Amino acid sequence: LTRHHILRQTIHRLPTRVGSGILETVIETRGKRLTIFNVHFNLPVDGIEGLIPSVMKSTAVVRRQQKDLLQQLTNNCRTDFVVAGDFNT
Repeated sequence: LTRHHILRQTIHRLPTRVGSGILETVIETRGKRLTIFNVHFNLPVDGIEGLIPSVMKSTAVVRRQQKDLLQQLTNNCRTDFVVAGDFNT
């Protein structure tokens, strides 16, 4: 929800098996464009079963993939931007 004019919205799926993602919204505010990245990283395990070291290792791999996607999006962004959301950390 915003009172500002929404110019574009794109959902970028995260590299995991669940449906969270990064919502990229470009708005116009005070005559300028601003990109907002609403992040919802997911915990890439289906529970805390098994050995903690293996859970930590799989979590680290998926977190790096999610971070890499966000970094690629912000590196390619042509406007000022804000990153906010739930990083599940």
